Amino acid sequence: MTIGASVLIIGLIAVTVPADNVRDVIPKCSPDAKICEYDFTITEQETMVYYDRLKYKGYPVIKKNGTFYRRLPENCNELDPLTDEVVTADGRYRVAYFINDHLPGPTITVYEDQQVVVRVHNRLLQDGTTIHWHGLVQWDTPWMDGVPAVTQCAINPQESFTYRFIAYPTGTHWYHSHLGAQRTDGLFGAIVVLGRPRKDDEPEIVKGDSTTGRTNTDKVVLPEFDGDFMLIVQDWFRDESRTILTRYLAELQRFTDGYDNLEECHYKTQQPDGSEVGTIGFESGLINGKGYYTPHKSSKPLVELPLETFEVIPDKHYRFRVLNPSMNFAFRISVDGHQLQVISSDGNQINPVTANAVIVHGGERFDFYIKTSQNGGRFWIRAETLESYNGRPYEWDHPKRKQKPGEVRAILKYEGFPNSHPDSSPKICSADDPCVVVNCPFLEYPDNKHITCINIDKLTSPKSYSLPAPEDREFYEKFLNFHFPAAAGGVLRSMVNGRQFVMPSSPPLIDGDRPFSHPCDEEKCNAGELCKCTHMLKLPYSSLVQFVLLSHVTPIKWEGVPASAHPVHIHGHHFHVLKVGYKAMNPDLYCPTGRCHNATWTNQSWIGGHIPGLNEINPPLKDTVIVPAGGYVVIRFLADNPGWWIMHCHLELHQVEGMTLLLQEGDESRMSDAPPGFPTCGGFDWSAEDFETKLKSKSTYSTDSPVPNEDADIDDDGDDHDVPNTNSAATSLTVKYRRTETFLRNNLIMASEILFYFHIILSVIH
Repeated sequence: MTIGASVLIIGLIAVTVPADNVRDVIPKCSPDAKICEYDFTITEQETMVYYDRLKYKGYPVIKKNGTFYRRLPENCNELDPLTDEVVTADGRYRVAYFINDHLPGPTITVYEDQQVVVRVHNRLLQDGTTIHWHGLVQWDTPWMDGVPAVTQCAINPQESFTYRFIAYPTGTHWYHSHLGAQRTDGLFGAIVVLGRPRKDDEPEIVKGDSTTGRTNTDKVVLPEFDGDFMLIVQDWFRDESRTILTRYLAELQRFTDGYDNLEECHYKTQQPDGSEVGTIGFESGLINGKGYYTPHKSSKPLVELPLETFEVIPDKHYRFRVLNPSMNFAFRISVDGHQLQVISSDGNQINPVTANAVIVHGGERFDFYIKTSQNGGRFWIRAETLESYNGRPYEWDHPKRKQKPGEVRAILKYEGFPNSHPDSSPKICSADDPCVVVNCPFLEYPDNKHITCINIDKLTSPKSYSLPAPEDREFYEKFLNFHFPAAAGGVLRSMVNGRQFVMPSSPPLIDGDRPFSHPCDEEKCNAGELCKCTHMLKLPYSSLVQFVLLSHVTPIKWEGVPASAHPVHIHGHHFHVLKVGYKAMNPDLYCPTGRCHNATWTNQSWIGGHIPGLNEINPPLKDTVIVPAGGYVVIRFLADNPGWWIMHCHLELHQVEGMTLLLQEGDESRMSDAPPGFPTCGGFDWSAEDFETKLKSKSTYSTDSPVPNEDADIDDDGDDHDVPNTNSAATSLTVKYRRTETFLRNNLIMASEILFYFHIILSVIH
């Protein structure tokens, strides 16, 4: 199998697609290299546009009579057959973020314990950015976590920032912008940390405490893989993220089919348990940046485009690392004609599970492998949303409106078979032969679906853990409700425990002396008013932390008040998933207030970690977990990684709106200092008195007169406070001369800068 640029031919379409540095997991550096370096240049470009890199000119790409062409600017009606690389996405023109001219960004593949260096060059026109390394715990380097206003300042346009961190732990991870909703516009990619081969006489090193997941001893015997692929599946929209976010914050999403379209209105969709799938509609999906738009989820694409293709040979084993960076939708992944052996979640190995499909929520990663058949052929790889054909509509929605899952596909092609669409079909689930699905966000599918769920807490780690008992060390327990409480006036907002998160005004990790937070008014928050603040929790260092994550409204209603599942991610940690309770188990929790801001256990004997049904022997490790609608998840980890870390729902609209909180782990004295010269930032305000004082101390102007003080003496630096004022004619002449000299010197500098940029513009034009 050849790695590099490939030409896909579908019907009469022939398009060269970008080189496969996204799909194939191939280390850049040798295992012996101590440092592995990358350069990322972030730009704004349009999909379905060919860019001449030398002239930096763009050419729109169109399809005509089964062939793709680029339109030439010399004559807008002249077409030139397309033979070069172009990012097609779903076939619609839209501005997106590109990393090194790719969407998604390049896959970083390194070895465990290598120092990873990524130089990020922001070449966006007007936006700052950062890069978060999702899944990497940043042990001793918390200021490399990439969260603006928490661990660093935003990287402004035309600025560069160098990230350095240790590749740890092993597994399938990813990177993405953590500023606004830039991730939705393509600013993300995969990072894979491979186990470093050890020499025969080299001892195995275990870092940290086993409860954090920082260990390389949890091994499962796996077959030798003949291919290792990234499969990045995402939702995709015609509008840029800032437009979608603006509409969402103003609750305008029902009009996304057109503000002036009186015939169409967006209807919320539901998953099989009746809970909400999302407030925005599915438009299209991409796998490794390729897909196509099918209007209203029809079977006919708007433009038929090349799909991602994975070429294999018979009777071999191939590993697929699935990542979901979506704004809103989870995807159920399956491969026609092949069973999946699910072997890893969020980079952490699990005991293998045989399944027909695996559900991957926003922020999650699941690895599986397939064994190819003897006969070969072409098969669909399907990624389908969880929208149900028979979900219950809300009261305000049209009762007869049908729900059809959104879908995006890729192709599994055996070597020697033609490059054309498969005609394969998915497995038919029956009572005699039910399908098995891993990671359902609900307890079970309806009986008539004939699908068996293997929920996340039923997965097990291959390593047995000796979790410390709550009574053996300081125990910190907190209930956190990720929900949409209706504040005064009926406003629904994304919150945690009734608090809508406001980002700090400056990064506490690097500028702790500056006031950074917007404190919560607890009286106002607990009274159910709209409460916007920097919601923080302080975790005692080395304590055993137990979070009970829930998604509740009280009473639980599937009509009127939205309830949905939330993928919750914690920075700086991997955690144990000990137990999951679903809607039917709602009596486990007691909410003293109607908005459930301060939940507790109904059975008070459970407080302090004494909960029946916990898996404290070999629970799965994750960094992102789905909290079921109306249910809860019990997780534990050791607070042994000092720093400021955020915790949030990974549905991007929820996170940006405020379903976030800030964790201070340990005292600041325990936190690693940022490297020398690390940039600082923050808000600025000053008084009128300070302004007047500043003017009097440095200005050549009188505060009592609107005109310059002609008698002021000026020193060599242009100041008026070092040279005595003699009021002599000679001194007056000297002052005027120096003022004229300063004016000319400053303007000559400005003129030289203008000429410099003018020469640059001329060179680009020519």
